[in-house]
Amino acid sequence: MKDSRHQRFPMFHDVESVIFCDESKYSIKDNNAEDAVYYFAIIVPKSLIKTVTKEFESLYAAEAIQAPIFHAKKIFKSRHPRLRFMGALTNLLIEFRLYALCFKYDRSKLYEAAKIAFEHFNDGNLIDFNNPEFQALTFFGSLLDAELRSRKRHMVQGKCILFFEANVYGRERTEEMGFGDDEMVVKRVVFLLREKVKLMALPDFVGYIFRLSKISHNDAQIGKAGLESNPMVIYAWTCLIRLKEEGLFHFLDIDDWLQ
Repeated sequence: MKDSRHQRFPMFHDVESVIFCDESKYSIKDNNAEDAVYYFAIIVPKSLIKTVTKEFESLYAAEAIQAPIFHAKKIFKSRHPRLRFMGALTNLLIEFRLYALCFKYDRSKLYEAAKIAFEHFNDGNLIDFNNPEFQALTFFGSLLDAELRSRKRHMVQGKCILFFEANVYGRERTEEMGFGDDEMVVKRVVFLLREKVKLMALPDFVGYIFRLSKISHNDAQIGKAGLESNPMVIYAWTCLIRLKEEGLFHFLDIDDWLQ
């Protein structure tokens, strides 16, 4: 009998782990403290996909949220913070020991140097190191694979596949991009519509509680705001600390590989 998971998601057939990814952009033009893109990746063993999805759907249904697709910034608002749901999603990550990885693409530090160094790779089509978003995604994918092949090998089972939301990258349908290097842990990247896979909500959630915490911290650092008083922001920071204390939240530091 064929595995029903393979019938529903044939792209899973030759991997043992799935990594759901999302990004959060920061711009000085938008009164942020930096020009950067932060990537968030949640690692889920393929064997847990069905169980974690059912648990997430149950939590989502319990909140009676009308929106069919999870978008953290639309669900968690100061006037209706849904702290119980925020805590429940944090507990979900902890219960199933799902690692959350964060990578920062610092445009001010990387963009100009990479544009010059990798100019000869530009093909006028897919590869474009003049595009900061392409640079950011390339640095993230390369560093993630390097870390999973070395210092963070324990976080992933076998080969893995990366999922990104298609709309963010100008795609309107599911597309796959494979890698031919057998040494790589990441076999391919898939761009898909968020509604196709419910667990795309997880990196969105982690990225959102990180963003709330970071903006609050940055504002305090430059004297733009005093002691944080928003209950939603305070609780987001608490959830992030819990993930860190559980050993589940990790930064990918590109400086470790550039030195």
